[in-house]
Amino acid sequence: METTLTIAIPTYNRAAILSENLKSFLGKIDDKIQVLVSDNFSNDDTEEVCISLVKIYPNFKYFKNEKNLGYDANVLNSLLKSNSKYVWFLSDDDFVTPEIINEIFHYLNGNSPAGILVNAIVKDKDSGSVLIESLGITNKDKKEFCDDNTFQKYIQWSTLISSIIIQKQKVDLQIAKNYIGSCFIQLYIFWGSCANEHIYIYGSKKIVKYDSEKPSFNLSNYEIWFKSWIKVINSFKSIYSVTAIKNASTGLYVRSRFNQSGILTYVILCRAYSIISLNDLSLIYCSLNLSIYQKIIIFIVLCIPAQFLLLLINISKKIKLLSR
Repeated sequence: METTLTIAIPTYNRAAILSENLKSFLGKIDDKIQVLVSDNFSNDDTEEVCISLVKIYPNFKYFKNEKNLGYDANVLNSLLKSNSKYVWFLSDDDFVTPEIINEIFHYLNGNSPAGILVNAIVKDKDSGSVLIESLGITNKDKKEFCDDNTFQKYIQWSTLISSIIIQKQKVDLQIAKNYIGSCFIQLYIFWGSCANEHIYIYGSKKIVKYDSEKPSFNLSNYEIWFKSWIKVINSFKSIYSVTAIKNASTGLYVRSRFNQSGILTYVILCRAYSIISLNDLSLIYCSLNLSIYQKIIIFIVLCIPAQFLLLLINISKKIKLLSR
């Protein structure tokens, strides 16, 4: 039997925090809300934790993949396993109160938005200090039509998978599979299914996201937050306007905490580590708002052999260390 809402939690090897998270709201929310965990073949105590909770809570389901599918495929798997009109994705280490869950559940029983964006406060995982007071840039609850303006205004908010609630039937599962490996499958799931529909902005109350005060920009981070980011946003060009695509892509490096590493920094490091090449020039140009100066610099950087550029970066690092 279909329920109104499923809280779907993709997880991998986070037994302790997952247990804490589940116990914070199971038994305190409406028993008509389904909660499921999609375990990406964890080798810690995740299975034992979840099986013990299955025995206690009839509305809790546990599924374990036969192998590790990767992040995006596991998110999609959690969607497929759900049996409800709406699915709320929740990261295993993001916390939401039972009050918020119940409030949204009752709203969905009386309304039919294409999707919901739930606000979040971001805190440092060590100190607990507030890094971002309102990820959703609004503290109001309101309906909005999902057009170009809404897309470019809220796209960064939706990178937090725990902020996303969608109607399952509106998601084109075949197209969603194309986003496996991008680390941003949630963006298509939300913005692809909600385009030209009304969504609900739940800004008055917030889930809690724990992050680091100083984001680590390693090789994987640069690949995800530059090449993969602009590629995924650019894929929406058949749904949203070119202007909206460029504003959405570029906004990440202007308004967010990523502004400490601007577009040119991303280009230089991605080129040095062979993440991008001249073959990506067209994608970069058509996805970002760039000045003539930036376009010229980017072209020159992409012409430089990756190994030589990496050598220059390493020399620069050594000079800085010696000058201290």
